[in-house]
Amino acid sequence: MISVDIKARIKEISFSGDKSCLFVVETEGKNELVCTITKKNIELADLVKENQEIELKGNIAAYRRVKNEREYISNTLYVDSITHVEQEQMTN
Repeated sequence: MISVDIKARIKEISFSGDKSCLFVVETEGKNELVCTITKKNIELADLVKENQEIELKGNIAAYRRVKNEREYISNTLYVDSITHVEQEQMTN
């Protein structure tokens, strides 16, 4: 596993339940990551809102497998902490 600490925007929430939460974030470089909150940290699911800017820490698990001579790669970021990033608001 690879430890990460990134700032990103929550692009979409795929699933939010009692035992897990699955969502997609978009980084500043327009890369997307699938993030998972497991039962161990399920209280963090309350912080997951679409279009919210966040800073998150966690571990990426990368899996590679070959099936029928085709390679499949799956990267999942398991979230350990989430912090909301304050967005500057312009006032007139």
